[in-house]
Amino acid sequence: MRAFVSDIPERGSGAYDPPIAGDLRTFGSAVSLLLAGQVIGAGRLLDPLGYQVERFYDRQSQRRLVVVREVRAADGSWPHGWGLFVFDLQAASEMIVEVPHPLYDVKTPQVGVDLFDAAHAEALLVAGTHRYADADRGSDVAHADGSVFGEVNRRLADDRSVVVQPHGFDESEHAGDGDVVVSGGIAPPPAHVKVVGSGLTQAGFEVCVFGADAACDDLGGTDNLQGRWVRRVEGLFLHIEISRTIRDDPEAVERLATVVAAGLHT
Repeated sequence: MRAFVSDIPERGSGAYDPPIAGDLRTFGSAVSLLLAGQVIGAGRLLDPLGYQVERFYDRQSQRRLVVVREVRAADGSWPHGWGLFVFDLQAASEMIVEVPHPLYDVKTPQVGVDLFDAAHAEALLVAGTHRYADADRGSDVAHADGSVFGEVNRRLADDRSVVVQPHGFDESEHAGDGDVVVSGGIAPPPAHVKVVGSGLTQAGFEVCVFGADAACDDLGGTDNLQGRWVRRVEGLFLHIEISRTIRDDPEAVERLATVVAAGLHT
């Protein structure tokens, strides 16, 4: 994951290639095939788009995963910058972990990996460029419609899903918001948000619950497109804003991931 994130297009690169409607349909169909266990069929669909579908055995977690990754060009560039998608087709958990801002929200990819491992989650989605790779902000997949990232979310999420997105904030710009802000994207906070907030507090984190604590009203993720979709299909959405101090501490990140996974009963 670190290698992938360190190489993806940076802010202002102009390297994000907005998908057309046919690309989204193809990618969505491939995800549906994967969910049905048809890995080879999914690979055939995605090959013309420059994506490979590979089986991967993760020795650390002892899980058999399927990785959907973009093939880089001979010069090292990314043809599309649509992202990396990992699936556990045998997962009992209904959790989907999404990292929409892997460069802008520094170290959130590792938070995503720890959540994916702690919950034995169904899928891990990581965006393929900096949030502001393009001037028109079409590369900000949490807020710009028509992304492959968003299409994969739509194909995966249903009324049984628990979708978790880790984000990051700078304490110097958000005094009084504590270590972690938890939100369902709406106020008042849904029950699962309160449960996770309570668990994190008991684990020693300073927590602000959006919709219950006025201090963190600007970090609620209310305009997050994936969150809106998940609520529409009556799944659970959890938007977590994490301070840089916590993100810089691997032990704290692992502890946070364990508490969140337990709080959501995945």
